[in-house]
Amino acid sequence: MIFLGGLGRSGTTLLERLLGELPGVVPLGEVVHLWARGVVAGELCGCGEAFPRCPFWREVGERAFGGWSRELAERVLWLRRRVDRTRRIPAVGHPDLAEYVAAYRSVYNAALQVAGGAAVVDSSKHASLAFCLAAGGVQPHVVHVVRDPRAVAHSWRRTVPRPEDGSHMTRWGAMRTSLHWSAQNLAIDLLAARGSR
Repeated sequence: MIFLGGLGRSGTTLLERLLGELPGVVPLGEVVHLWARGVVAGELCGCGEAFPRCPFWREVGERAFGGWSRELAERVLWLRRRVDRTRRIPAVGHPDLAEYVAAYRSVYNAALQVAGGAAVVDSSKHASLAFCLAAGGVQPHVVHVVRDPRAVAHSWRRTVPRPEDGSHMTRWGAMRTSLHWSAQNLAIDLLAARGSR
């Protein structure tokens, strides 16, 4: 399992696409957003189909959970709010951690089975999710993607349409971007210092 970590607008999408060209590598996009954007909202998959009609994701859901459901997605989103928080990084450990990580493990394993791959790529980026996965026994191979903070800040200030529906992505000012850039990159460094791959 390969986890792309860092701050958004740092090149993780490009890296995921490049890795996805390798034999046996299954790129999954940002799995952290699968629950809200895919299962609940039914947004478009990268294949162009709405998530509920995508053959790949439909089969992944069947293998992992016996099918996708709104209840499952809402449960994982609820767990995320309780467990997967940047402020919890210094001491990841929560009574609901195992259940939260099990949902991701099920997605990764089912995706490997459906695609017949050897490795999945999750480009979720969030350091807190990487910590949760490591603490929950998934042991991801983390690729720390760092882009010059000035370029990241410039990108976050631009109006960028979301490929799924054309709505505008969130925009941040330079100060907010610099705080997030520092926090995410320091957290990924901390993960490495704790022995993650």
